This record gives sequence, structure tokens and C-alpha cells, in this order.
Amino acid sequence: MNILLPTDFSQNSWNAISYAVDFFKNIHANFYIIHINNLELEEVVSNGNVIEKKKSNTTIQSFQILLQKLQQHETNAKHNFYTSVEDGNFIESIRLHVVEKSINFIVMGTQGNSNFKEATVGSHTTDVITKVKCPILVVPENARYKSVSEIAFPTDFNTGYKTKIVSTLKSFSF
Repeated sequence: MNILLPTDFSQNSWNAISYAVDFFKNIHANFYIIHINNLELEEVVSNGNVIEKKKSNTTIQSFQILLQKLQQHETNAKHNFYTSVEDGNFIESIRLHVVEKSINFIVMGTQGNSNFKEATVGSHTTDVITKVKCPILVVPENARYKSVSEIAFPTDFNTGYKTKIVSTLKSFSF
């Protein structure tokens, strides 16, 4: 099973990663943890000209901290972790990884940081749900993993799902 874990290194992202590791604790899984730098936000502009693109070691340091947390977290010996930093458009990078890594699930957190008070899903998560053809497990901000008793599987029946996804969901004992 290949699982994509987008991260911005926030506590909310760590919570989603931790949740995913626990959720798939009995399954052989490859976890692809990806951080996507939006190039448009990183350019420093002066008089309409790009004078530099911000680059720092904070991403490397953040991945080191995240991997240290994973070492302290109880994981399955059959879990493999891979990290990646991408520059570009968030959705396009996610789509590319889904195809290139044969991703079966995307797991990401949400804080609901949108302009609508009643919204429960953030804009990046909403974009992934609506623009990426891959099952997604959305982990609310304060969710803590406990044995699953039910899973909502919303669909409009316009998307085909791999048999592996359905059989994996059936393998959980509810």
C-alpha cells in the first residue's frame, strides 16, 4: 500500500501523519511524506523583478524533526518512510506523486482555515478532495486514533476505485 502524506510541518500535519501510521499499523505500507513549496509565495520581488527565491535549511531541519518523532512513534517494521520536497503548484505536485508512486491513499489533516466559519475542511484539503483522483482520509485537527468502528466512503459513482482500496477497507475489523 502506498500512502501520500502532504505536510507543512505544523502540529496538525504531524497529527495526520501519526494517525495514518496508527490507522495502517497492521498493513505493509510505504509512506511518502511530501512538502510542497509554492514558488509563487517564495519569490522576493523588487520593482516587479524577482530578485531572489527564498531558500533555507528550515525544510531540511523540519524533516529531521519529523523523522525523529517517527522514530519515537511505535511503527510497524513493514512501514517504509520516504521524504520529498517539491517546488511548484500544490495540486499538480500531488497529482504527479499519485501517478508516479501509485498512491492508494492520501492522508492529510485539516484545520478548517477558510473564510467560512462553518467550513470544516481547509482549502488545500478541499482542493485535494475535489481535484485529485485518489481516495483521501481527512484527519480533523484534534483527532486521535482509536480503533475504527465506521468509515464514511462518499462517492458520486463517477470515479472507479482500485480493488485494492476496497479490499483494504474490508480488512479492518469493525
